[in-house]
Amino acid sequence: MFTTPPRPAEVTVLFPEIADLARTAVRLHPRRGTPHAQQSSVAGPMVWPADEEWPTCRLPHLVEVRRPMTDEEQELRRRAGERLAAAAARSGASSLAARFEARRKEAAGADSAEPPTVRTWEPAVPPEPVPLLPVLQLFAADAPPIAFPSGTDLLQLLWCPFQHQEAPGQKPHYNGPAVHLLWRAAAGLATAGTAPAPAPGSESGYLLQPCVLHPEQVTEYPDVEDLPEPLRSDVLEWEEDEADPSGGEEPRGYDYRNDLSTATGLKAGGWPYWPHGPRPLGCPDCGGASSLLLTVPNGERGADSWTPAEEQHVTVGRADGQAFHDPTGFSGARDALMVFVCAEDPHHQAYVDIE
Repeated sequence: MFTTPPRPAEVTVLFPEIADLARTAVRLHPRRGTPHAQQSSVAGPMVWPADEEWPTCRLPHLVEVRRPMTDEEQELRRRAGERLAAAAARSGASSLAARFEARRKEAAGADSAEPPTVRTWEPAVPPEPVPLLPVLQLFAADAPPIAFPSGTDLLQLLWCPFQHQEAPGQKPHYNGPAVHLLWRAAAGLATAGTAPAPAPGSESGYLLQPCVLHPEQVTEYPDVEDLPEPLRSDVLEWEEDEADPSGGEEPRGYDYRNDLSTATGLKAGGWPYWPHGPRPLGCPDCGGASSLLLTVPNGERGADSWTPAEEQHVTVGRADGQAFHDPTGFSGARDALMVFVCAEDPHHQAYVDIE
């Protein structure tokens, strides 16, 4: 059991009008362990219909391709090398200038019959279907605020552990795993599905560690980027004044975005976190509104105020405490991967955003 400490301040007292924007999220608190098929888990065994094949990915993957440089590209590289070498020579860094000159000649193919190459990433269909990997199994009893479709009480998320670009349900220029959502009725699913081993070459950041979950419901408020005006301006003005609210001279020590709005860590529901600005969201199938279903973060730890009360005394450095700071092992995003579903019909294609 893990318990989120009270917020450093009561946000509805600071901004009474924000009360109507509250949402309930479920912090899942993953911790490494050995989950079984009949419980909610990360990267654990999943209950599975006996007559259903394990899903695979047939979408194009981004693969490394090397092609000869065009004459124009070679000329641009030659000029860039000359400028860098000249700048190094002017600064007196003769050894650096020599290295630049060597690189320029190498790029120009001065001593080779083969033209220089450019490395690019291009979509290509894999020669064999790639088995999807278990990411999250979540029973409705562990996440009552989530609106499970009628007749279902089990959510299973799997993904293909390769880079994909502009696949269905993904924003333009998206580079990340292709996700696959399954809504099921758990009754009668007593068999644990056998997940194949990860395909060779899988992205290591998408290969998760088995974790047991410790769900906890918390109240969230919108990220500052999701606040309507004039509330957003009021919050930003409040954040500019860092004085202690008690009248002291010490800084307040907390802020709205990191301590009072959205919870850190793996969670179901709630509000999205937009460190780089909000994205236009919509259902890929019907164009209707979408809602946040899951947040898969790059690590569990954020502001200290979100650290569970039971772990406040633990001091573990990032270098020697990966299981503590990042139990799932997910590192496929700078901040988090978020999965959105259609607000009207969760069976529609999921929308994925990586922050």
